[in-house]
Amino acid sequence: MSLMSGRVKASCNSGAASPAQCNLVLLGVMGSGKSALTVKFLTKRFISQYDPHLEDIYSSEERVDQQPVTVRVMDTCDQDIERLQTFNLQS
Repeated sequence: MSLMSGRVKASCNSGAASPAQCNLVLLGVMGSGKSALTVKFLTKRFISQYDPHLEDIYSSEERVDQQPVTVRVMDTCDQDIERLQTFNLQS
């Protein structure tokens, strides 16, 4: 049995002129399954091997209440506060 722990931070906005955008940041200890969860959610496939030192941002177009929503997920490899603040400001 493995222990999974972490936090999710989300910020969503919607504008009348453009599709809504939702930014998610996954935080957790190395090996907790952040990358596997992110890829499974966005692509509906499971990855069994990955680089634990790779930080990436995944993006997907989803529909919520029949409206388009751009979902961006930052998959962290480390809890780098400055990088997370930059991600939030760019949204």
